[in-house]
Amino acid sequence: MARKYAREQPDPHEIDLYEKLLSREGLACGVLDPDFADPLDGKLTLERGFRYTLQLDCEDESLNLCRVVGSMRCEPRDGVSGFGFALLEADLPGQKGSSQEIRVLVFAEECNRNALLALLEHLTDHRSFRRRGASLLAWLPTGCMAGCLSGCVGRGKAPGLPHEFSDNSPRLRSESSFARHRPEKEAASAHLEGLKAYARQLWDRQTVTGSLRKSGSLGDLSTALRQYSRRKETKDTKESKDTKEARSSTPAGKDKDNKLPANDCAVLLHRLLLEMDPSGDGQAVAGFELFRLSTSFEEFWDVLQSMLLIDALLAEPKLQSRFGDTGTPVMTLEKWSWFLVQVQNEERAVVEAAASQLKAMEEPYVDSGQLTIAGLSVNLCVQKNSAIRPDLCEKSCEMDRPISDYWISTAHHVILETVEADVPHPPSSPVAEEGNMLEPFLQLLQDGCRCFSLALVESTELQDKTKLQVVLQKKRVSFADVLELLAAVGFRMSEYPILLVLSLHQLVSPTQRGEVAELVYDKLGERLWRSSRDLPSPEEAKNHVVVVLAPNCDVDPGLESPTAQRGGVNSTVEESEVMEAWQEAAKNFTVWCGQVFDRTFAQKLPGENSVGFLPSDELRSLAEFKQQSMLEYHRQYLSLSFPVAPRQAPVNYNPAAAWSCGVQMAALTLGCGGSGCDGAVLAHTGLFSLNGGCGYVLKPAFLRNSSGAQAAAQPKPIYLEVRLVAARAVPGIDAPLPKGPVVLSASIWGAPTDCARQDYHPVKATGLVICWPDAAGLGFNVASPHAAILVVELFELDQKGGYRRVAFSAAAVHGLRQGLRWLPLLSPRGGRRATSHGALSGMLAHITLVEGGRRASLQRATPLGLQ
Repeated sequence: MARKYAREQPDPHEIDLYEKLLSREGLACGVLDPDFADPLDGKLTLERGFRYTLQLDCEDESLNLCRVVGSMRCEPRDGVSGFGFALLEADLPGQKGSSQEIRVLVFAEECNRNALLALLEHLTDHRSFRRRGASLLAWLPTGCMAGCLSGCVGRGKAPGLPHEFSDNSPRLRSESSFARHRPEKEAASAHLEGLKAYARQLWDRQTVTGSLRKSGSLGDLSTALRQYSRRKETKDTKESKDTKEARSSTPAGKDKDNKLPANDCAVLLHRLLLEMDPSGDGQAVAGFELFRLSTSFEEFWDVLQSMLLIDALLAEPKLQSRFGDTGTPVMTLEKWSWFLVQVQNEERAVVEAAASQLKAMEEPYVDSGQLTIAGLSVNLCVQKNSAIRPDLCEKSCEMDRPISDYWISTAHHVILETVEADVPHPPSSPVAEEGNMLEPFLQLLQDGCRCFSLALVESTELQDKTKLQVVLQKKRVSFADVLELLAAVGFRMSEYPILLVLSLHQLVSPTQRGEVAELVYDKLGERLWRSSRDLPSPEEAKNHVVVVLAPNCDVDPGLESPTAQRGGVNSTVEESEVMEAWQEAAKNFTVWCGQVFDRTFAQKLPGENSVGFLPSDELRSLAEFKQQSMLEYHRQYLSLSFPVAPRQAPVNYNPAAAWSCGVQMAALTLGCGGSGCDGAVLAHTGLFSLNGGCGYVLKPAFLRNSSGAQAAAQPKPIYLEVRLVAARAVPGIDAPLPKGPVVLSASIWGAPTDCARQDYHPVKATGLVICWPDAAGLGFNVASPHAAILVVELFELDQKGGYRRVAFSAAAVHGLRQGLRWLPLLSPRGGRRATSHGALSGMLAHITLVEGGRRASLQRATPLGLQ
């Protein structure tokens, strides 16, 4: 084969270049990118195996390259800054000169460019190269001549195999293309010594000054930071003056092995990991169960070190190339900024603030202006790095649009009780039985529920207006008490309107139904919404209750009919009679009439405010065959979908199917936890955690009324991939931490065609951190991301051989952020309740979002079994 650039024998410059490419040092180069005027920084390395592989690592990861040398050809390229070098696809037979350009590199010195051209040409011609024993010896690194020559070319081993590692031979990458970037654990441990010294100083101060929680400020923390920084500056001294003073202030008889109570350890853990003061209010601090009642510092340090996720971060591919080239687990400002751009895809303002962010951090989270592994952990494993965009989590969306432009958090009238019938209640207890029966309503209000569907019945045991009762799942509670509760605390968590849906078809006579209106006005009074010909906005109806009458249809098949309750009395009451009973009593407030959902999608008269009631089985059919008609209808009119399962065995449906069709109120059996929490409740939590959890979420523009203007375009489909890195502080079934195998399940709740679930194989829980080594990403193709919810659940194997949910995290797909993101873990009971470990619980995951693309999932997704 004729050579264009290589000589018959390599010169010393080529040999030096060969050794340099095989070593950690590599060859610096520039990489041309059409988006930038100047070349980007890059590095070339060479890996020797059965075939030589050329590796290019660029500061823009999308330009990285790893190709077999023989699959490319190279040529000089003039007209670029510096000395250009083009890598092209190798010519196919009969198609010379038509190769596609792969990369264009730039070198500062022409000798390096020319030497690389000659070197790659030599390496491409393997057979002619290997036939010359002298040439082979000349190409071997100098240290290998005596150390491993017999191993490289001896009998039984083919030429070209990697050298055996020795002290004299260059260090070769044998594990992965990123191995030369991987920081050593010893280097990480050395950097953690600074954090341990700082934690020790806080620990010593705690034994002297008492509980940090009582201080109510970060004063002790700031003092410790300043003292630690001064001690760091004089690290050549064995012991600084500040340290001596701190130790001298320790009372006699207390050595450095003093122990702290679990609650104080939890406070320190929050400050070191989350840089925050936990709100204990005199009670147990979240995470105290992770410690023994009396904990030594070494035991505390073991917990802290595990919770930093050091091993997981060092093994993460997206981070390995970001650490220092010397194997030190620190990240320079430049690499941190590029990480925010390329991996996290952060906005420009966040990237520009990176310098001030590092400057504001104190040692040991930064070292000489560089981010340490501990600083990286506290930046990634916190709420501010949540998978959901921060602007969507705050109360930021416009609230002055018609109420039909919002999704509304809605509770079905099958409300699960939290107090069992056989639980005794002492007479001296401050919480009476009736107060416990109202607890489900209190919990729903705390979770941001703004629409309550109540089924009313009459009790013959009570007199006057107290005979009206609300049916929960099995028990009953006074309707008057529920109204008083809504008036007293209904607007503490959220000031936006409450929709009170009343089902009256269990009341026999129009007189009884008229009494309902009187009682509503008597208890709510000025809270009731009045006037408004058109649908009000949440801002207009703020701090008010809007009354909705459910239609006389079978919205609750589990309740006994009025005929059975009255011993055969005719209970057929037309809707016109119901409205007549309300006309006189409800003159002082507005009442919206409920109607059976019109499958013809007929237009309503101007000012006719009504709510269509849609059972979940019909919703599924309409969502599949008439989705466009549903979208157009719900741009103007209100609908409420509800489950059709009996109250004795409540089962929810897929609420995201309703949201994808524009339905505003997808009523679910939310309850207060226990067996009533299913996947639908978790998806509900994911959507209504947006907008500050106020219970109202603005629908996407294409689902809203455009007021005569052209409707907005529907969002493009996306490909979503979630790869779990590690889970931290996962609670167990009946213990602070799991004892049995743990399974991770990720699912998409959305339009019927989008619903899917994927699982990781069970892994054995070994402590505070659970990892899924070598786990691939879980991929989902989402055609309607505007209504899709990602739900990640953790299950533990119980003693009966079944899996029980121990924690979950849920997020709206349209609000996800890509990159290494934190997924806070919530209680398995559903709602926005934290686990027993509070903000310490969470999962670090890598999220990939590809707009408009459709990739094959790395693992096959299985459809969700939804009602």
